[in-house]
Amino acid sequence: MAAPAPQPSRMPVVFISHGSPMVAITRDDYAQAMKWMGEDLPPPKAIVVVSAHWQVEQPIRITAGEKPGTIHDFGGFPDKLYQMHYPAAGNPSLAAEIATTLIAAGFPARLEERGLDHGAWIPLKLTYPGAEIPVLEVTLQHGLTPADYLRLGKLLAPLRERGILIVGSGGVVHSIPEMRKLGPGEKPDAWAVRFDTWFRDRIGKGDFESIANYREAHPEGARAAPRRSTSIRFSSRSAPPPRATGSSTSTRASGAPTSRCGRSC
Repeated sequence: MAAPAPQPSRMPVVFISHGSPMVAITRDDYAQAMKWMGEDLPPPKAIVVVSAHWQVEQPIRITAGEKPGTIHDFGGFPDKLYQMHYPAAGNPSLAAEIATTLIAAGFPARLEERGLDHGAWIPLKLTYPGAEIPVLEVTLQHGLTPADYLRLGKLLAPLRERGILIVGSGGVVHSIPEMRKLGPGEKPDAWAVRFDTWFRDRIGKGDFESIANYREAHPEGARAAPRRSTSIRFSSRSAPPPRATGSSTSTRASGAPTSRCGRSC
C-alpha cells in the first residue's frame, strides 16, 4: 500500500508594515527581520497579498496573470529602485478560486491582469529574494469597514491549510502628515508607540472587536490610522514573530515590521 501523501503545513498569517520603498535597498534591522521571517517560515506553496496600495471601488479584484509585472508605484526615489523587478509567477487557478469564494459569500469580485505593487513586491523581495513562489494580490475596496475585512479574512483563512501564506501589507500607524525621517538617536513619538503596543496586545489576545473598532477603543486610534484602508487586515489571530525586530528609521510614526499568527492558531 502506498504511503499517504504528506499534508502541507498550516501556514501563518503575516502582517507586514512595509514602510518606505527605500527598505528594499537599506540594510538595517527591518531588512534583517524580513530575511529571518523567510528563513523561519515553512516554504509556502503560494502567497496571497492584501496590499493597502491597491484600493478600488466594487468589485474586489484579484490578480490573475501567469506572469504579473513589477509596478513602481512611487516617485522621487533613487533610480536603483526603478531598476528592480520581482519576477514571481502568478497563480491563475488560485485567483479564480478566491474570486468564486468571495462572490459566494456576498463580496462581488473579478479577476484582473495586473502587476504587483510595491506593497507586495518590496517586502517579498527581502523575504523571498529568489521570487520562486507564486504571488497574487487581493484588493482593498473603498467603503468596506474593518469588520468587513475580518469577515473577508475568514474566507481566505482555509487557504492556510494548503500551505498558502496570507500576507497583509500596510501600516498599523499611518499618519502621513506626521511622518518625517528620524534623526540619529531620535525615537518614534510616544503616542504612536502606545497605539502600536496596544494593537499588538489586542492581536495576541484575539480581541478582534477592539481591533475592528480601533478608533473608539483607543484614544490615539483616529490619529494613528486616519484612513481605515491603510490599517492592518487580518484573517486570523496574530502574534509577534520570534526574531522580528522593530525599525523606526524612516518615520516617527513607525511600528514593528511584522506580526504573525503561527501554525498553532
